[in-house]
Amino acid sequence: MATRFIHTADWQLGKPYERISTEGDKKSQASQARFNVLEKIGERIKAHQAEFVLVAGDLFDSTTPSNPNISKAFDYMGKWKVPVFIIPGNHDHGGPASLWENNFLQDEMKRLAPHVKIILSRDLVIHGDVVIYPCPLLRRSDTSDLTAWLRDPSVHPTEHASKTRIILAHGTVQGFGSSSDEEDDAPGESNLIDVKRIAADDFDYIALGDWHGTTSVTDKAWYSGTPEIDRFPKGENNDPGNILEVVASRGQKPVITKTRTSILNWVSFEHQFTHDDEVAQLESKIVDAHLASTDKVLIRIHLKGSLGISASHELEKLIERIEARSIRLKLKNETTIAPTDEEISALCNDAQNPLIAAVAKKLVQLVNNPTESSRARIALRELYSTYQS
Repeated sequence: MATRFIHTADWQLGKPYERISTEGDKKSQASQARFNVLEKIGERIKAHQAEFVLVAGDLFDSTTPSNPNISKAFDYMGKWKVPVFIIPGNHDHGGPASLWENNFLQDEMKRLAPHVKIILSRDLVIHGDVVIYPCPLLRRSDTSDLTAWLRDPSVHPTEHASKTRIILAHGTVQGFGSSSDEEDDAPGESNLIDVKRIAADDFDYIALGDWHGTTSVTDKAWYSGTPEIDRFPKGENNDPGNILEVVASRGQKPVITKTRTSILNWVSFEHQFTHDDEVAQLESKIVDAHLASTDKVLIRIHLKGSLGISASHELEKLIERIEARSIRLKLKNETTIAPTDEEISALCNDAQNPLIAAVAKKLVQLVNNPTESSRARIALRELYSTYQS
């Protein structure tokens, strides 16, 4: 008999977003989006007619989530009205005296979401016509194969032979891993899951967490990825911001539907200036196209090329607007200032302001000096701004 469920992971509620400015409420906008996406998951539970939800680790971003975040998490899940099976991941690992044994968390879970089950042991969980084989992380880093216990034939009770078999695990398959998914961190080799040693016919679906992009490892083994994007994309094969809607049954290939849930929009631009008019064009591409809403966009911009003094000043004002309207601006500005002939002429031949003309002529000479060029160009821009005012 087919079973319908939602596979999700890596919510990392309470993520601090250290690279986002503390100005205004930008950090809280990003943090709240991770909770708001749970409303979208609730909508998909109904649309998919899901019987339950699997959360493959990292519900929280750390082992010390705040009480308000604990309450908020279970409040959202409480509205789903279906069973939710959760295992700890590397960010919120289990073990003795873990956060999952916290009295406040236990009490709030019972009061707000009594249908949620936190799985802290590698024992079978029977739910109707489904057998769940959990592989929770009981420490942040485990060098053993988390699914090794599943290679023992005795883990399949004969009385459950016809039930759908689902593995729930959080860890690294060769070539993947949350460490290599970070912006700056190096790849890691802990929390390994050797999918190749899991007999394909023994299980019907493997619900994985840890890799933040939606990824198919085999026809039956998938990373759902994080439902809310939390970093700038790293190429076409990195696909975060989804959940998986699954239909599985014993001995059959699962039917998997990827559904977009992300609220935040992480966008990247690269532009090389060849003409001063392109500043206005860039504004249309970025501000007009992406920044109509100020609480959803995080933007990465890499600028190269050269601009005249006036255009360079306009670019500075554009960058200021982008930074104000976006949750985060990650900027790499390699543009140089190349005064136009008209701008140089206006400064150097101003008979009404001989001092400005003299300074401008000196700066123009310094522009050709490799050690002084950068500062001379900036000084020319400032001088031009003073000249125009």
